[in-house]
Amino acid sequence: MITLPSFVGRYRKPANDIDDTLYMRVDFSPAPMAELAKANCTDCRWCTPLLGEYYMVHDNVWKAAGMEPEGGCLCIGCLEERLGRMLTPDDFTDCLLNDPDKPQGASSRLRKRLTGKAA
Repeated sequence: MITLPSFVGRYRKPANDIDDTLYMRVDFSPAPMAELAKANCTDCRWCTPLLGEYYMVHDNVWKAAGMEPEGGCLCIGCLEERLGRMLTPDDFTDCLLNDPDKPQGASSRLRKRLTGKAA
């Protein structure tokens, strides 16, 4: 089951419609958008969970990128640019957040770094 952030509401079309498609209503008012903005990449400002790039690396990797603990988020591309190298599976912590098959999904770029496979 996918857990949606608090700013996303789920609703279904009325029962008299032909299909049973699940739609999402996004609340764009300031408070929910501020919550979402906390997950934006510090450098490029893309929303990392929506990119499928929500992960956890070891503290020494994060520090080498010039980031403070709890200092924000970075997408994979911006983290690698700061480090000057490509991430390897050893850079990531052993936690459920780093499961390449997590239900929330992982971008192909993150999946490649987590598994060490080119494809």
